[in-house]
Amino acid sequence: MNFVIEGDDGVPLDATVTLEDGAVTLHSRGGTLGAPNVRNTEYGAALRLLLGRLLKYSRDIHGAWVNSTRVQHLDAAARQVLFPSDLPSDAESLFTLVGRRMARVGKAPGANPEKGNRNRRLRFEVGTSSVGEISSVIRARPLSDVPRSTLRLPAGDLRQVGPEHILRAVNDLLNGKTTAPFDTSLEYDLITPDGDRLPPKAVFGLAATDALGFPVRPVNFTGGLGTPCFDLLEAAGWQMVAKASRTPVKEMLLNDADQEWAEGDPARAWHLRRERHRGVVQAKKA
Repeated sequence: MNFVIEGDDGVPLDATVTLEDGAVTLHSRGGTLGAPNVRNTEYGAALRLLLGRLLKYSRDIHGAWVNSTRVQHLDAAARQVLFPSDLPSDAESLFTLVGRRMARVGKAPGANPEKGNRNRRLRFEVGTSSVGEISSVIRARPLSDVPRSTLRLPAGDLRQVGPEHILRAVNDLLNGKTTAPFDTSLEYDLITPDGDRLPPKAVFGLAATDALGFPVRPVNFTGGLGTPCFDLLEAAGWQMVAKASRTPVKEMLLNDADQEWAEGDPARAWHLRRERHRGVVQAKKA
């Protein structure tokens, strides 16, 4: 399944990668600039970003191999250009090291190793990561022929999100953190102790990013009733209310006795809503 890597500014690079569970293949650069057959002109930038993002999010790199057709007859050991023993390191050092080794693969004895090709097809093995996880970590955008469903994270991964992650996400959004790249909610809102409404998918996306250790994007999971997203939010004590609901939210969060005790004292009511809210209680138990 083919993807393109996004630059730090969000603009796709002219660099194609193929993703599969546990592996990333960066396609080679080829052709002549300005010619119809030119391809992957931003290979170098993509390789730097690929290495940097895998390192940033602590993804295990088991190795990298030149995977070009012309060297497929060589043993894997003769094509390997990155080893676990090369780590830890920084992205720029690895970029230089991989390029130098890549240029030497398949060279005839006595040939100048510095004049070899440093823009070849490379395959990285990165453990058991799913396609959805890898695409989020390296910020790869699917080409139009890749079904969105292939980018979904397994339910088992999503269930690593706990009440404490959700509470932190709620607090972050209330303190001004942007919901990007998540849109505003369309049908349901998550209700905070003060009655504020937040987009449930944005809350869960931030919580999942916290829990899983890599950026979780809207394409990685679905929201709505009956999904792991809503199930986990509700299990953690948070209430979902339809946008069309006209019921005063703050009244929904206090029972009759609490409302009577807190009546006329906004500070007391605020404290009750915070302390009695199931989402806060569940997070404290976690």
